[in-house]
Amino acid sequence: MKHEEIKSALAQRGYTLAAACETMDRSYVQFYNVTHRLAKSAYIAKAIAVLIDKTVEEVFPDVPQYHAHQQLPKDQKLIDSGKAKLIEAGLLSA
Repeated sequence: MKHEEIKSALAQRGYTLAAACETMDRSYVQFYNVTHRLAKSAYIAKAIAVLIDKTVEEVFPDVPQYHAHQQLPKDQKLIDSGKAKLIEAGLLSA
């Protein structure tokens, strides 16, 4: 998907770009660079895919590095649980 398609998919789910970036805890510049393929970030790519209910392969079919590191859904639950614990302990901001 191109930047404008990603932006549109986020908007269809109620996200402004500012809200999506805040949700990911990343700047708009980082988001822009990843969606324009000027930089790589597996975290941002996966986060975008999750927010628009698609696989990372559907959103970034041209970036194979993201595909090799795709996590299984059970891994995401573990990560979410771990993040919640870190937030509760004050080690990670919400």
